[in-house]
Amino acid sequence: AGNLSIIFFIAFFVLLGGKTLAARFLGVWGYDPDLQLRAQAAMLECAHQIRIYVGVLLVTNTVIGVAVWAAFSMASLPDAAGWGVTAALLHVVPYLGMALLTVLGAAETFLAHETIGAALAMATFLVLLSTLVGTLVSAWLQGRAAKMNSATVFIGLVFWAALWGIWGLFLGPALVVLLKVVAEHSPSGVRLAKLMQA
Repeated sequence: AGNLSIIFFIAFFVLLGGKTLAARFLGVWGYDPDLQLRAQAAMLECAHQIRIYVGVLLVTNTVIGVAVWAAFSMASLPDAAGWGVTAALLHVVPYLGMALLTVLGAAETFLAHETIGAALAMATFLVLLSTLVGTLVSAWLQGRAAKMNSATVFIGLVFWAALWGIWGLFLGPALVVLLKVVAEHSPSGVRLAKLMQA
């Protein structure tokens, strides 16, 4: 909660700075017009890629929410729509959010049907759903949107997760895409950008 509140404050002040912050960022690159144009192009491309990342996150979370709602409805569990919304929100925290949902969903299924088989079936469905949509489809969509190969997105996700834990899982794909954009607009990074392309 503390880290999340710090992130919200940083986002608030960055958004509040807006054009002034962007102008100062471009001013850091000196007065060379060619260099400033490259920096501006990289900055605009980074903003575009972040919008794509948020869009992919929205799509995958919506798919997971709808799938959970449908599964809970078919299992005749109470408040299936609420569980779908909860799944979509919990999926923002990769792996741990869906792990919590799996435990809670299995418990809800056990309480409703009073069989371990039903609880295990629901847990299996939730694990498969989170693996398929949350990891494979998300990495594939992110790679397609950013014109990156899926292996690069997945390797970046593993790297940032090992480095920062939960926050690395959440921010990893965006950081990998930003690294590719910066490499594309930097003469010394062209080889790295070609390696990351789809």
